[in-house]
Amino acid sequence: MTIVYGVFIFLALGMSVFLSSCVFWILLNRQVSLGKAIQGTIVAGALNKIFLTGSGYALASAALKNDSVPLYKSLASFAALELFSVLPWIIAGLYFGAQLAARTHWFLIVFFALAFFFILNKRKRLGDFISNAAGYFKGTSRNILAVAPLALLNIISGVCYYWFLFKVFGVRIPWGEMVKLIAISFTMGYLSPLPSGLGIKESGMTFLLMQTGVPFKQSVALAVADRLVITLFYAACGFLCGWGVISDVIKTRSLKKK
Repeated sequence: MTIVYGVFIFLALGMSVFLSSCVFWILLNRQVSLGKAIQGTIVAGALNKIFLTGSGYALASAALKNDSVPLYKSLASFAALELFSVLPWIIAGLYFGAQLAARTHWFLIVFFALAFFFILNKRKRLGDFISNAAGYFKGTSRNILAVAPLALLNIISGVCYYWFLFKVFGVRIPWGEMVKLIAISFTMGYLSPLPSGLGIKESGMTFLLMQTGVPFKQSVALAVADRLVITLFYAACGFLCGWGVISDVIKTRSLKKK
């Protein structure tokens, strides 16, 4: 059964990438082919996961510029995609995190300290992100209804991924508790000043799993496996789909310098 669950894990991740690509394609008003949108989304996701959030968007937008897509438009579309993908989890994470903090006071201190350092360290990028997203929705709002169902399916794909991952490690907790755990740990990682929330998300997930009665070693193994699976998945996809994108951007910039 472990192999079967492993297959479903990668299917859930693949579905999430495809749905995110479709959302980006629609937000971009279908100015490029769906294949180009998938390629750009994968490259952006891979660089965001491996390096800093936003670095992938910059490179993918530079590549799309070669397809006559203005830089401001692709950046605004990526900002809107991030908003649709991340905001529901952050809202849920803050809500459930506040409930947990009411019972565990030290958790409240850690939670809001992360939020403070996030705003302090990333205030410029956060401002650019909000400006780009607001600019997109100001320019056109007709795509919101079209992408909302896809964004919802993307969230469901994420929940399915974790459900199968938990099954691999023999962790059985109710769906509602699992969603709370995912939302809080994701929010802690996202608010962290560290690249991709490295260490913070895993620590949060370990703590929350232990609160549900999962042993420490099992909790750590699951949290580390989550990081490895997602990182390796995006790294592999990024390498397969992104080599041409990266080389095209380098060639274009070299020609401009000449």
